[in-house]
Amino acid sequence: MQVDAFYSTTCNECKRIFSTEVPARRCSGCKLVSYCSRDHQKLNWSRHKELCRRAQLVLSQTGKENVFQAVGNSKNWWDVRIKAMFLVERTGVGPLLPYHREVFIFPDACRVCYATYPILLKPCPVCHTVTYCSDEHRLSDYQSHVRVCSALKFGMEVDISIVTSSFELTSLPSNTLAIQDTRPNLPANMEEFIVAYFTKTDNRVATVLLSEILTCVTTLMHTIEKSGDYFARPKLTLHILGPKQLEYSLFETLEILFHLYNCLKHLEIVFIGPECPPYPQNISLCAECLASRTATVDVRSSMMYHDYLSCSDSSVPDLIIAFNCGLHEFEGDISDTWIDSIPSFMSFCNTLIVLTSYNKLEAAKDMKRVLSVEQPPYIPRVIIECEENPFRGLRPHREWEHNTDSVFYLNNVISVIETCPP
Repeated sequence: MQVDAFYSTTCNECKRIFSTEVPARRCSGCKLVSYCSRDHQKLNWSRHKELCRRAQLVLSQTGKENVFQAVGNSKNWWDVRIKAMFLVERTGVGPLLPYHREVFIFPDACRVCYATYPILLKPCPVCHTVTYCSDEHRLSDYQSHVRVCSALKFGMEVDISIVTSSFELTSLPSNTLAIQDTRPNLPANMEEFIVAYFTKTDNRVATVLLSEILTCVTTLMHTIEKSGDYFARPKLTLHILGPKQLEYSLFETLEILFHLYNCLKHLEIVFIGPECPPYPQNISLCAECLASRTATVDVRSSMMYHDYLSCSDSSVPDLIIAFNCGLHEFEGDISDTWIDSIPSFMSFCNTLIVLTSYNKLEAAKDMKRVLSVEQPPYIPRVIIECEENPFRGLRPHREWEHNTDSVFYLNNVISVIETCPP
């Protein structure tokens, strides 16, 4: 559950956007957050004081004007932010709250030169999510920023709606997903799927949050539709690799497969990964599905995929799925947890390997790693290669690792490989 979201251009308490009429009042202690009034600063103190006191300790120890200067010289702005966060974190007991970490990940800094306090910064007048130290820098960044400005603006709208209105969508709303006698055509994209099967709403925030609940199951359906006769099989076995919180939605949404694929009578789902949360042991099914269909769940926490396959009770998958997997991220590093599991993807014939990524660059690196497995027992055939996923989540998320004004979407890019006989 998202408790808060930090935007340097809004009041740290009420999320009101600063303007000429509502000037920012920066916290004189930490120099990291601002408020619209003294009253709101007092109101926010109980939640802000832990971060503020830690940051003040760093400033007093280093004699710097802000915590980013305390890090020292570095040409990598990402490194500066992370080092500043850890520097502040180490002054107290225990880690900072996720919301406090956002203060360092998305700080009040010029988008071009990364200048911070005490430089006076001006926000983009359209999205109010990025800031600049001068009009010259804002104009020089225009071509880069304009591509994502509207998405950032909407992402901010979603974040603030959740925080200020306590708006949360954690389960499926009313829908018309009755069991079908014949297989209907899958709508072309996420927007059309929601319109076809869910109660119409003019609330854009509700729609994008619903899309993040649906993106995993609709991505599976998109894969099935593109990959031969899988939709006609009476049983499907799914291996979900490296699951985290996003995959939790499958416990409520996998029933959709039963409703739209009348031939499907049994689902076997295995969740495997070292960071696997404490999932339920049952898929939510309606009374009609409970009477005529079955679904079994096997959760293998703290286990790598290749270790699972060595177990005597492991199953043979029809689909191996890794959502937003980042297979390439730690390649060559001692912390790489995929190194022994990726060759295992090729252990079965006529199995679909489904990979999603946040962007095409990551997707290409993930695909390259899978396709470079040496002497696989079965031949990989690419069905979908690094294509934009029409069933991605619709909520723009701020990119935290690279450029602070870019965005990403859950399951944004999809690749599908089928293992074939040699």
